[in-house]
Amino acid sequence: MASKNSKAMDSEFIDISADVQSELAKFPVNAGVSNLRVLHTEGNVSMPVELSILTSTGQGRGVHMSRLVAAARAKSTRNIEEWVRWIAAQVNETQPGSTVTCRYDLPYEDRFVKVIVSAKERGALT
Repeated sequence: MASKNSKAMDSEFIDISADVQSELAKFPVNAGVSNLRVLHTEGNVSMPVELSILTSTGQGRGVHMSRLVAAARAKSTRNIEEWVRWIAAQVNETQPGSTVTCRYDLPYEDRFVKVIVSAKERGALT
């Protein structure tokens, strides 16, 4: 009887050591983080920006979200356009096909202009 109970109990536990992101998937999907607020620093000026980082799961079942966040939080003294491309390049090292979108308010005279910059590692900026 004890062996039956232990088998039943084993089936109730979830294997937390499994690397689900690396398991094979039936088809790729796009996944990532959105509305991630970080400070962008260019020279002596820092301003809050909102990032969305989207990448393909490829043949895996998921993406490593911590890698996306780590790339976004890395220090930057580049201009926004170069920084967005740099983030995409960092993500592409482990999860190819990423797109990074950066949203921020640019002060202009007595107004704020909403700016959105979207880019891949290479190609045109939008």
